[in-house]
Amino acid sequence: MLIWGSKGAVADLGVQAHHHCATCERERPFKLALQYKLHHLYYLFKWVSSKQYLLVCEVCQRGSQLAAKEVESKLTKNPIPVMHRFGWVLLVALIGLVIVIGKFADDERGQRVSTLAAAPAVGDLYVVNLNKLTNESGTTYGVMRVLRVADGQVEFQLPRMGYNKLKGATRDVGDAAKLSGPGYFEDKTLVLPQSVIQTWSSQGSIHDIERR
Repeated sequence: MLIWGSKGAVADLGVQAHHHCATCERERPFKLALQYKLHHLYYLFKWVSSKQYLLVCEVCQRGSQLAAKEVESKLTKNPIPVMHRFGWVLLVALIGLVIVIGKFADDERGQRVSTLAAAPAVGDLYVVNLNKLTNESGTTYGVMRVLRVADGQVEFQLPRMGYNKLKGATRDVGDAAKLSGPGYFEDKTLVLPQSVIQTWSSQGSIHDIERR
């Protein structure tokens, strides 16, 4: 669930001068205040969308708006907390980290697939897009198991079921009991030259290979 929202915030920058207040009709201390609007995503990733500086009576809170550039040129530091100003940077960094980790994982998986596809072994589990293998449109993921390797030929057991999402097939790979059940694979098998397996690998038709 997406959690986001916005709120107003005020930074009190202290009394700047004492002079007559038209509302109070007497001499009052006037303080500098910064009002800004803060947005957040999951209460952690924050950013400021608007701000205004005000010189207001400390008693009645009435006053006038000031030019932001003029005020900020005299400030020694930004009165808005760092996490309010740059919390969004964490979100960007997190997204970047996820992309980098995903890229690393994909590269590592691709290298493993290429290595294992070059030397198939009995029991290897291939997570594949079955539609690519049959040149059909759409996407159906399934698990094929190597039954026999001999004379440059690879014999596969074919799954009885397929999934429109990759996680269905990858979940089956982790379920040894399900794969060893009598009804998971079809009775008929598919025999292919080993060179075809390597072509599948280079074309990206093999998502992953699990060797136990």
